[in-house]
Parts: sequence; structure tokens; C-alpha cells
Amino acid sequence: MAMLVILEGRHGDDADTRLFSAGFGFKIDPSWSLLARSVMSASEGQGANAGNAHHLARHQIGLAYRPVDTDSWNALMRYERRSERVTGTGSATGALDGASVFGAGGGSGGSAGLPGRTSADIVSAHLNYNPRPGTVINGRYAAKWSRADDGLLKSTYWAHLLQARYTQDLNDDWDLGVQAGLLRGKGGGLQKTFGVELGYQVMKDLWVSAGYNFVGLKDRDLTANDYTSKGAYIRLRFKFDETTLGGVSAGAAPLPARDQTKHQPEATPTAGPDPATTTTTTSANDNEKF
Repeated sequence: MAMLVILEGRHGDDADTRLFSAGFGFKIDPSWSLLARSVMSASEGQGANAGNAHHLARHQIGLAYRPVDTDSWNALMRYERRSERVTGTGSATGALDGASVFGAGGGSGGSAGLPGRTSADIVSAHLNYNPRPGTVINGRYAAKWSRADDGLLKSTYWAHLLQARYTQDLNDDWDLGVQAGLLRGKGGGLQKTFGVELGYQVMKDLWVSAGYNFVGLKDRDLTANDYTSKGAYIRLRFKFDETTLGGVSAGAAPLPARDQTKHQPEATPTAGPDPATTTTTTSANDNEKF
């Protein structure tokens, strides 16, 4: 079992800010793990911002399945609750000023930084399959139900996302990927994404990738850390787990460095202190992230 708790505070001329985060991981058996994470922040305006406030909360719980007798596949199932409350004029309130939990292009009806309440419930399932060395297939299904209330009008929105990625090693350092996805939202709106990507392993467990999406979709709640908008992008991928920090991972014997990384979920955030892949994406019109 592992647990991490962080409490931070900031006092400024524009706002007083508090941040609380906690992560929990419990190994049910050698193959199954229970994961949970919560992040809550509160910002109250000071000086010219007096009377303004911004509250954010994000809670996740999930189950991860990583069989110890095979390295061919693993899975993650997760539920997430996001909420935001803005009071006052809606003007910037310190360092925590940011977009609504409803993503740009999501069609949820929320407006970033405007007074009111927004919330979203999200469920997702992630599957990673390695049919043979050097080949990785990632699949993901996600759905959300979101609500917005500005005190005058109330609205709801739902959406479903189905996405897949195929990655093939070209040699020890280069790989080629293809990704595609469909997003259907309330009212019958349909968005699509399709793109290709070329990656290079700069050093052990660190990749630089460049890609281009010919068509794109946007939903901040559902697209997570994947870049799905139309256009070119560059991203960094770094893999780490407990063995990176000097620990010994329970389960199967360690794989060679490159294959071991390929067996981890790509661009799939975990819900606690469990082996994870951290992905940083950079582009001209990058998706917003909470």
C-alpha cells in the first residue's frame, strides 16, 4: 500500500490560494491494484479581486489489471468526478484562474472563468495489448455527463469517445504510430480524429515524437493527455515506475528497457501512486488541461 498527501498554501496581493492533493494505491493481489486520487483547490480574491472566488475539485478512483503471468496486455478502469465553482465577477483570481472543467469544443455549455457551477462525471476503460515485441495497440472508451448552472440557466451535456492507437517499432530507437477516434455528443454532433506520428528514443525511457492530425476533435474531459486536435504537434514521453526510484516492482521479471516501457499505458494518467507514463505535449493549439 502507498499513500501521498500534499497541502500547499499561497498568500498574495491578488488572492489567497490553498491546494490539497492525495493519492492512494493498494495492491489487491499480484495482478489487481486499487487506485485513488483527489485534488482540491480554493482561491479567494484579495485587493482589487475581493469578493471573487474560484474552487476546483477532481476525484478519481480506478482498478488497474496487470497480469503477472503475461506481458501481452493490461487494463485500467476509472471513474472521475470534476467540479468547479466561480463566484463574484468571474475575473482572474490568482494563480488558479483557469478554464472550466468543460473543455473547449466539448459543447457542454460551460464558460471558463464565468460565475456559476459546473461539474462532470466521467467513466473510462483503457486497454493496452502487445501482440508481439515492438507492436503496441492502445484502445480507450470514455463517456461523460456534465452540468452547468450560472444562476439563470441550467444545461446538461453528454458525450462518448472511442479511440485507438497503433504503434510499431521501426528499430531500437524509432517508432511509427497511427491514431484514430470518434466523439459523439448530445444533439448528434460527431467529431473525428485521424493522424500519424513518428517517435525517436533520445535516451532510455525518453521519447520525442512529432505528429500530424489530418482531422481533429476536442473535449478536454475525454481526450486526457492525448493530442487529438487538427494540425501538427510535438510531444515528449517519459516512462517511470517504482524501479526508476530504486524500488523493486512486484510481479513478473523485468523486461528489457524498451519493451518494458511499451507495455505501460501510453498517455493514460493513473489515479494514484502506481507505475505510470508521464506525457508532455506541445503544439501551437494544444488541448487545455486541468
